[in-house]
Amino acid sequence: METWGREGTDDVIDQIEREGADPKEQVHRAGMLPFSDDRLLPVDLAIRGWARRDTAVAERLRRVDNRRMELLREEIGTFCADPDEVEARSLLAFCAAIGEHFLAADHPGRSRAEVLTRAADFLLDRPPGRAAAPQAPEQRA
Repeated sequence: METWGREGTDDVIDQIEREGADPKEQVHRAGMLPFSDDRLLPVDLAIRGWARRDTAVAERLRRVDNRRMELLREEIGTFCADPDEVEARSLLAFCAAIGEHFLAADHPGRSRAEVLTRAADFLLDRPPGRAAAPQAPEQRA
């Protein structure tokens, strides 16, 4: 769990800061990096399941999620002044990053990647289609 926590938060934050992108791109990258890795994603999802049954794991998950939310608030706060809106956008961005791995719904006429890109554009107050589409797995459980 220690490795997961470090690689899924501190290492992601360090990488994003090294890349030096604008805050909106940093938010986009922060949402993609911990959940796009073939190794980190399954561990993250398994820990979320484990946390429902173990209070110590739940506390560790809470600390990691709080660090991730801090990053989102910080970056979204650079282009959004309303603290309530910052919190709402941060929550929705985080929920989209995690929840898309559990959602089995189709998006008629659109790929999952297209819908996620549009959602990111909406949350980050960008014109449609500015970000590269995240690579979403074709098969959903």
